[in-house]
Amino acid sequence: MQKYKLISKYTLTAFKPSKSTSNKDDLPNIVNQEFSADRPMQKLTTHLTYIRVSGKWCYACLILDLYNREIVGWSVSSNKNADLVLEAMKSIPYDLDKVEVFHTDRGAEFVNAYKFKSLEQLALLTHDYIHWWNHKRKHSTLNNLSPLTFKARSKLAPA
Repeated sequence: MQKYKLISKYTLTAFKPSKSTSNKDDLPNIVNQEFSADRPMQKLTTHLTYIRVSGKWCYACLILDLYNREIVGWSVSSNKNADLVLEAMKSIPYDLDKVEVFHTDRGAEFVNAYKFKSLEQLALLTHDYIHWWNHKRKHSTLNNLSPLTFKARSKLAPA
């Protein structure tokens, strides 16, 4: 390859999905593409993403309230394990007893192309992104209001 100045595409670091069957349980899909809710904290959904930090894979878990599209909980970690999701759940500042559905994508993670220098930088920028998402981003299904503005104007907003 050197003789002909060829470069392999396989030298790039890429996420390789696990061959594990741990998420293959035959559970019913009770959300069934109905990504809306009648009240706050009724349906939560999670998302997990892979992110490069100093040449290593790190992970972010976000928890979204389908009522107003607010990111209600999040965590970042250098490990993809149950603690990542538990930390995101612990960060939710609302009453979890109201949750009827906790939906996960069951392994359909996506890879983030942005590269971070440290886990602390990832956490800081994730926090900034969530602030923008919840306070400033306008969402068409919320009458072009931000998630927190929509919830504040709702009769169902917690006191």
